[in-house]
Amino acid sequence: MSKDIIRWVIDRMLAHDDSITQELALTVEREARAEWGGQRIEYVPKTCELVTARKPVHIERTVVEAVAQGVPTREVMTEHGISRATVYRMLKKNRNPS
Repeated sequence: MSKDIIRWVIDRMLAHDDSITQELALTVEREARAEWGGQRIEYVPKTCELVTARKPVHIERTVVEAVAQGVPTREVMTEHGISRATVYRMLKKNRNPS
């Protein structure tokens, strides 16, 4: 693996998305180097903001309602980008005491 993280990220973007042109990739690389050039990267977390961001409350309500209507758990997980454990945690938190 290359030690140039900017080039590595650009290469991965190009490999995964055909709509990214070489010109756009070069522009992004130049902007990144202008802003980050010369800085050392001491730490790169294993999770990204999208993974660690808390889900909005309306998604929790939507998940609970979907499961109550009989939508399969796998479908709910895929639609909302959450794990099975998160679905069950939401259900447990929002169950009605009987």
